[in-house]
Amino acid sequence: MNRFRILVPVAAVLLSGCGGSPTAAPTGTLDVGQEGTAPAHTAWYVRIETTDAEPVTEHTYPEPPIKLTQQLDAGDYRVVSWNRPCADVCPSSGEKGLGPLSQVCGAPVTVAEGTRVSATVVIGTGGTCSVRVD
Repeated sequence: MNRFRILVPVAAVLLSGCGGSPTAAPTGTLDVGQEGTAPAHTAWYVRIETTDAEPVTEHTYPEPPIKLTQQLDAGDYRVVSWNRPCADVCPSSGEKGLGPLSQVCGAPVTVAEGTRVSATVVIGTGGTCSVRVD
């Protein structure tokens, strides 16, 4: 009986771990969309990066529209978009058939805990672009 009284508290301490369960970093959501019509035969790209230019995610859009939803740790980021002309059909991966970098645009964005932030890649005539944070 005395052993049982000692083993139960010891087992409880051992099974509980040293610091309890780890806590996740506070997160928010960033939605990136498109406004305007992309010129024919252009591949578009969206990159979310830290303010130190470390990539968080990067996506290729060989066909419109740009649409991305990303969970992020709370903090400051940049949304960067660019396009490249395609020889014919834009490839879904790889470089074959892609021309040189044509247009680059971006904007800073702050993601706060529990919030949803929207950024829009605004495509102008001829493939010009800007990023608007709503």
